Amino acid sequence: MTGGERNVWSGCGVNCPTWRYLWLLWVRFSPLDSVAAFAASQEGARMDLAIRSAIQDGIGNLEVAEPIKWHRRGQVVSANVALRNTLGCRLSLVIRVPVPCPFQAVILVRDHGTHPNNAVRLCVRGRHVNRRSDRRHWLPGTHLHIWTPEYGDSHAVDPRPPWPPDGWHEDADSATETEILALVRTFCQMLHIAFDPATMWVAPDLKPQPIVLPDGDEIP
Repeated sequence: MTGGERNVWSGCGVNCPTWRYLWLLWVRFSPLDSVAAFAASQEGARMDLAIRSAIQDGIGNLEVAEPIKWHRRGQVVSANVALRNTLGCRLSLVIRVPVPCPFQAVILVRDHGTHPNNAVRLCVRGRHVNRRSDRRHWLPGTHLHIWTPEYGDSHAVDPRPPWPPDGWHEDADSATETEILALVRTFCQMLHIAFDPATMWVAPDLKPQPIVLPDGDEIP
């Protein structure tokens, strides 16, 4: 956090996330043009508890800003799309889908500030242990990583409503393109991210690619 931010958020030179959070609430509902100017001045600000709380609580006016474009690297398809917001942060929605097991997708909001962080990260049917905090574990199970100053994004909790998507089976051994869309929509609803699938969604290609041997033969 910069010196300028300390002057804004604390009365006596002490960080005060509560006051910053209240300010972000005011940003969310104020029509004043000065709010936009202030938000722009915060571009690249370092992740802190107030920003993460604003993202988690849906008061940052997050909105998917461009159609989803998928990229494939090996057996993983991924997308990284910008999120408009009133927090003055460079945020993006990141989606990763492993083709062999698409039911284990990862969806997150990333802050691309001075010190990039994952603010909120949903791991679908993933394995995780909170080794640095309360020792809770999911082996496997869907869990939600929440950034904190103490643990970064290593601490996880159970996903909150509207999880799970309608018709979702936690023990399913497959996931269709329609179900991947349902995961993304549910994540966006969880964080109040404006997302219009009619204009922003493009289905990923989940077809396995053949393995090419050194002699040029392919294994389907």
